[in-house]
Amino acid sequence: MRKILFITYHYHPDAAVGAVRTVKYAKFLPSHGWQPHILTAETKYYERLDETPLDFDCPVTRTGKWITPDDIYHKIRPSTAAPKQTSNRGSHKVKPNPTWSPLSAKYPKWKRLVNSLSLTPDINAGWYRPAVKAALRLISRERYDAIYSSGPPHTCHVAALKVAKKSGLPWVIDFRDPWYEPERTRPHLLDWSKDFDRRKEMASVLTAALVVTTTPEWRERLIERYDGQIKDKCVTVLNGYDETEFPPLKEVPVRRPPGPTTFFHGGTLYAGRNPNALLQAAGELIREGFVNREGIRFNFYGNVDFDRSEIDSIIAAYDLCEVVTFAPGVKKADYIQMTLESDVLILFQSDMNTVHLPAKTFEYLATGNRILTLTGEGATQNFMKGFDHVSIAYHADKNEIKVALKELLSHPQHRRLSEKDAARIGMLTKEKLAAEFASLLTQYIPEKK
Repeated sequence: MRKILFITYHYHPDAAVGAVRTVKYAKFLPSHGWQPHILTAETKYYERLDETPLDFDCPVTRTGKWITPDDIYHKIRPSTAAPKQTSNRGSHKVKPNPTWSPLSAKYPKWKRLVNSLSLTPDINAGWYRPAVKAALRLISRERYDAIYSSGPPHTCHVAALKVAKKSGLPWVIDFRDPWYEPERTRPHLLDWSKDFDRRKEMASVLTAALVVTTTPEWRERLIERYDGQIKDKCVTVLNGYDETEFPPLKEVPVRRPPGPTTFFHGGTLYAGRNPNALLQAAGELIREGFVNREGIRFNFYGNVDFDRSEIDSIIAAYDLCEVVTFAPGVKKADYIQMTLESDVLILFQSDMNTVHLPAKTFEYLATGNRILTLTGEGATQNFMKGFDHVSIAYHADKNEIKVALKELLSHPQHRRLSEKDAARIGMLTKEKLAAEFASLLTQYIPEKK
């Protein structure tokens, strides 16, 4: 059995979506000749915990974090705390704060220095040194064949770059989301901090033995960015779903029970992913008499990370109070049950995320339910348009969404999977994709003699 050291901030019992991919690799890789050892953060740093025990054993080492200047500043002046980047969606998102605009805010140089020392490359920068120290200590004790890092947070990649250079071990870098985004403006940081991502991403992809992305579009952009230098070692491994969490597609009933047609969205809504046009479209269809108010429901479970005043205005204007429900997120098992019991699952993607494919996409597909995909051009649209039971409309185009809703409401089957779609979905299990990843590890990581 070959050994690989995983450097990943998110890991069970962290309930963040960033933990899922690594957990499933840890579960399935041993069946294909690779035994992971997880190096991760102490659980006290996780925002939400999933207490469901894992159904497999894997060695795990946890470390603390160094306190950052920003941590000290917030303790001294908590009322003036600047918005921090959320850890569960990566280093490129920020928590909403109506008093703070990244495009217009003016930061004194001392504050930009504090931010730069604390948020480079992301909010988890304090984990860098403990992670490097722990990794090198483990490597001195164990015979590993390779190291692997998963990000965001991209602090994991910065730590792995240091460890790879110090140890000489082959390194596999896994981009769950992009790292360097040149179009992103960050006036709250100093210039050297803004350039950090570009320099470290370049060093990382050129150093790594294998570069993994989650979409073909992201792979193509990386290859183009580095003038084809990484073409032969840059690959795509999709996220997939855990088939043990869902009933077999062939056992799911074809007809839906009587009652309103229910639309479901699970997960956080944030800037670029909002239901405004969707709710307006539904409201107009009710006014036009295409569907009555008792015949349609929209259920949103999860955080809303933006000002909800516009949504509330739409709900009031179209009298949708009994039609639309917003509720907190639920446990994974409850979330899956809701997806199975709903008629149509809503998948959002913003115009900014053209190389991203939401992780929930695969869980939605695993239900066999119809899916309303609201997105612009890019990876999400490219992937979803290959399925017959998926309806696609531009997320901000009310009229396009009305056409999609009419079609969905006119054919209220609970599921209508074609054999082609069912076969394709069956190839997207995490176990099959982990086997694909293991094959890549064996191909790109030479055995020690």
